[in-house]
Amino acid sequence: MAAYQLNIAFTITQLEAIYAAKQNVTIVKTVEGAEAFSWLSFSPFEANEITWDESDFFVYGATSTENQGVVINSTITQAVQPGQNYTLEAAGTFSGPTAVPIGPDGFQVTNQCPSADYLTFGLMQSVAVNGANIANAPTNEQIVLLGQHAIFRPTTQLIIFMASDIPAGQIVDPSTENGAIGPATNISFNPPATISLAYDSASGGFSQVSAG
Repeated sequence: MAAYQLNIAFTITQLEAIYAAKQNVTIVKTVEGAEAFSWLSFSPFEANEITWDESDFFVYGATSTENQGVVINSTITQAVQPGQNYTLEAAGTFSGPTAVPIGPDGFQVTNQCPSADYLTFGLMQSVAVNGANIANAPTNEQIVLLGQHAIFRPTTQLIIFMASDIPAGQIVDPSTENGAIGPATNISFNPPATISLAYDSASGGFSQVSAG
């Protein structure tokens, strides 16, 4: 079981300003080759704890998706293991797993469902935020044409920033997002399993205070 924990601290004064500005903490869980995607968006407390398991992944298939502030509506999900292929068949269900030579860090999906010219696929990962479990939160999305496959390689890298208008479950482009957005902080859980951050009012971003 590969458990990770991110702690984020704010002062009461900082929270008063953040709530007045109607901003949330936004976290991106990076996937190699994928655009930045908002995994989490939540209103913070003074002390915040985010925990997840790196061995617990699902894949989803969706008939449609919107990227302008609309959360993905996942229609088909399947628990997955690395190094395996999962095929979405004509019946609308995943078959597999079938071992494929993609290494121990990759998950492969194949689109053989002719219900549309293309479908949207991606990984999902459950996470707990301040004790509240969020089941199967999407980490990325990829359009896959009929007959094609896609390989997803999640990392233990996070990107965290404050934002006023970014819900969970959408592609994030900080240069073009509506509303207010703060500077991004990149976090690497390699090898520490626990990292603690504090909000920095002077910069509008976050600073790392400990790792272990």
